[in-house]
Amino acid sequence: DQWLEDRMYYRVGSDVRFAPVPLNAQPGEEVIDGAWIPMPDRFHELPGVEAATPVGDYGMRIRVPGQNDVNGRFLAIDRLTFPMASWYRRDLSEESLGALMNRLALVPDGILVPERVVAETPLQIGDKISLRVSVNSSISTSSSFTVAGTYKYFPTVYEEELVFVGSLGYLAILTGVPLPHDIWLRAAPGVDGKSVLDAIPQLGISVDPLRHDDAS
Repeated sequence: DQWLEDRMYYRVGSDVRFAPVPLNAQPGEEVIDGAWIPMPDRFHELPGVEAATPVGDYGMRIRVPGQNDVNGRFLAIDRLTFPMASWYRRDLSEESLGALMNRLALVPDGILVPERVVAETPLQIGDKISLRVSVNSSISTSSSFTVAGTYKYFPTVYEEELVFVGSLGYLAILTGVPLPHDIWLRAAPGVDGKSVLDAIPQLGISVDPLRHDDAS
């Protein structure tokens, strides 16, 4: 039972995960920026919600000199609120989640990369790597990032994927706009995920019907 529960939490990342959309959004309409999304502390107003964190899940292309570009995902997080709202197990990485967040705090452009990347390539902690991050069809940015640390496993990340973890705030600075992002929520014990999702419109936003999940 514990194994199954951990698998569900690893897949979702928290008790509840959803993509916010404006209340009047049309089906399939692309949201350009995220200025309208409530700040994490606003979600505490919802019954049963104990913590919230923004998480951007964007396309990524790694530029390797002399080689073909490599595609992957860029998970953009807020290092201050992520540990409070996300699910994490101590054996997912050599260092604790708090230590990994501290590594991201050392340099604004810091990223966490899979252990296998450092083991199988010349890339080492402290090195720079050039990335192009595509938020949506209208927003993208190309910049160099600093390898600040490594992880073995990270919520929502599977072995067949190449995923780097970095700062949502730093990406917003690079692009010059507040970025659209998902919301991960931690609910109080015994609170049903559907009841949390049903309460989201109280904050003046809605839930993308195709992009929500909970670990219950």
